[in-house]
Amino acid sequence: MSECRRVGSEGQKGQTYNIHIDISEGICWSEDASVGNRLVLWRSALQMAVENPRGFGGGNSGEAYMQWYQPLEMTAGYRTMVNSYLTFLVEQGWLVFSLALLAFLFLWFWTAPRSDSSGLGYREFSAGLRAAVLAFAVSGMFSTVMEEPVLWMIPGGCGIALAFLAARNSRALSLPRIIWAAGSSAIVVAALYGSGLVWSSQDPLHRKFRHTASSEAMVELAPRENRSSADPWLIIPDSAVMGKIHGKLIRRLSLETGKALLVSATMPAYPKTTHAILAGRAIEEIPNFEGSALVLLNPAATESNLAGSVFSLKAQKLILLPDLDEDGRTAFWEKLAENAVGKDLRVARIEGVGIQVDWGWDKVIESIKDL
Repeated sequence: MSECRRVGSEGQKGQTYNIHIDISEGICWSEDASVGNRLVLWRSALQMAVENPRGFGGGNSGEAYMQWYQPLEMTAGYRTMVNSYLTFLVEQGWLVFSLALLAFLFLWFWTAPRSDSSGLGYREFSAGLRAAVLAFAVSGMFSTVMEEPVLWMIPGGCGIALAFLAARNSRALSLPRIIWAAGSSAIVVAALYGSGLVWSSQDPLHRKFRHTASSEAMVELAPRENRSSADPWLIIPDSAVMGKIHGKLIRRLSLETGKALLVSATMPAYPKTTHAILAGRAIEEIPNFEGSALVLLNPAATESNLAGSVFSLKAQKLILLPDLDEDGRTAFWEKLAENAVGKDLRVARIEGVGIQVDWGWDKVIESIKDL
């Protein structure tokens, strides 16, 4: 009987290869995990579009995926959805995507040659132009070639030529073709949206994106099961402390503690929060906090009066500091806390980490879990 087992992995230029050996035959082959990763990426893209229907904005799809949707065990970096259509949908939202799809299908059905088309080589010439457009459309399914304007020259020129030929022949868009265009567009959008709803319902973490006047959107996270009944915790991250892809750490925190979390770049005026985690430079938001529980995560050294306002808060306070004091922030806060330690203040070091805390995130979770 043949037996196959995985014996190792090898990565090159962002790709992962799973090496397998067939013991009975001595045959070795490799499986490109980037194919499997791409399927996960596309599935997540549909979920992203459903959960944030207005879109994440141009150029933000890859980072949004890594922050809020990429499986925690995966580390590959992405700039787009590796699919021109899904990238456009995730970044621009359903309304713009639907209008663009409808416009394309109207052009496609309007310029289709009729059975009574006359003229030497007209049908063959039209078929060639449509083939060029179709080839470009297919290529966009497996890459983001459509984001390069230069590559639109040939298919764009073919589309203009098709429209010119259709207009020259006084070809009105008949009702059946209008129905085909509108119906096809509706079917595609409904299928994509339905698929996104399915993937969203199967995710153990619920997400909601709140758009604000600033470029930063607030993100609400909550476990679908074992959720705490307490009010959401506010988290104001700092990339110097939590890393650029801090969304993965925050998702782990929500899933492992059962807490609902609200992620924001600043202290929101509404909703008011009673529990907060402020990382690094977010200590500057202290004057706007009036809650009952506060966690300072590797807080930056700051002015004494601002730091003093922390200790004057009536809230239960936990200050987590880096064990490796790279810039003096640990010494700063420990010295200030010497005369302030009481039943509402606890100061602890995160063993083995410096300013960036991701290596000690398990210890952070354990410290916060019971608050």
